[in-house]
Amino acid sequence: MKKVVAFLKKSVVFENSALVLMLGLCPLLAVSKSMTDGILFGVCAVFVLVSSGVIISLITKLIPDKIKTAVCMVTAAFFVAVAELLLHAFLPDVFDSLGIYLPLLTVSGIAFKNAETAEKALVGTAALTGLATGTGYFALLVVMSFIRELFGNGTLFGMRIFSEDYAALVLLSPAGALLLFGFILALFKKLISYLKEKEEN
Repeated sequence: MKKVVAFLKKSVVFENSALVLMLGLCPLLAVSKSMTDGILFGVCAVFVLVSSGVIISLITKLIPDKIKTAVCMVTAAFFVAVAELLLHAFLPDVFDSLGIYLPLLTVSGIAFKNAETAEKALVGTAALTGLATGTGYFALLVVMSFIRELFGNGTLFGMRIFSEDYAALVLLSPAGALLLFGFILALFKKLISYLKEKEEN
């Protein structure tokens, strides 16, 4: 159990796909305008990473080296398509809101890195890696979506919290998203330094 906790801590915090490796930033910045979009996009990302990781781990020995990359991308694309179909069927408004950014998961660095890891791992490890990678990405999406929707629009989950007159509308713009990400990144780097010092001592 301690090994699993240590692995999750390392993957979610010290090797966070967005904050450390800078992967998957385009969809992250684009869909984090609202809590609903951010949370559901995060759930879809976890689903795609875990599912594609498990399948790739199962079939990797059957795939010729020359086409492994293509097969990994097709596998990720398949699960992205499943997520899209489910959203389109049950949450069409969210599907329309996410637009092109959900399919971007297929070609994002986060999916490729996860596939590379899954190629060399057992099924359980591949699933755990996908879960850890997705959880770190999901956590950042929730934090950014919360700040941008609440302080940028004065709402949470579409419910009015305070007047739009007092909202910092710049947070809803691409520039505002980048600025917020920069602040979170700086705080995260400070936290990492603190944790590393604590572990060494």
